Amino acid sequence: MLEKTPTTDNAGRLTPLFRYNSEVFQRSLRYLGGSDEDWLTDRVMNDFLVDNVEGEKGLDFHFTEAKDRGTLDEAYILEQLRATVAAAQARGVKVQLVINPYYPPFAQKSVGYVAWKAKVEQVTGLAIRDYALALSDRQVFGDYQHLNKLGSKRYLDLLKKDGVLE
Repeated sequence: MLEKTPTTDNAGRLTPLFRYNSEVFQRSLRYLGGSDEDWLTDRVMNDFLVDNVEGEKGLDFHFTEAKDRGTLDEAYILEQLRATVAAAQARGVKVQLVINPYYPPFAQKSVGYVAWKAKVEQVTGLAIRDYALALSDRQVFGDYQHLNKLGSKRYLDLLKKDGVLE
C-alpha cells in the first residue's frame, strides 16, 4: 500500500493523479492552458534503436518490492482497476481493455506479461484486446513503446475494424 503523508494526502485531494507523480499528471501540467493536438511524435524509430533492441531489457510485469521499491503493490493496483471498471460499468459505460502496440522485438522480451494479462482479465471479468504485436513495421514507431503519427493512424484503423471504436 502507498504511504500517505500530509503533503501527498492534500495533493491527492486536489487530484488523484498527483499522488502517483505519474506521467499523466506531468503531461497535464505541460498542456495546462494549451493544446494537446501536437503531442504525437513525427519521428520514425532510428537505426540505433532497431540495431540495439537485443541489448535492451523488455518490460517486467512482475511486481516485487525490491524492483518497485515498495511503491507499487500488485493487489492494490488490481483492486483499483477492478473498482474503476465496476464504477464505469455501473454508470452504463462500455468498458474495453486494450494493450497498445509495442515494437515486436522489444515486446517479445517482456517478462511476466502473460500472467499479468491473465490477472487483469480475472479481476475485471473482461477479455483484453491485445494489440501488443499488431504492428511490426518500424516506420510506425517512434521508439520501442510509442507509435508515431502514422502508427497511431494504423492503430486507430485496427480499433475501428475490430469494433473497439465506433
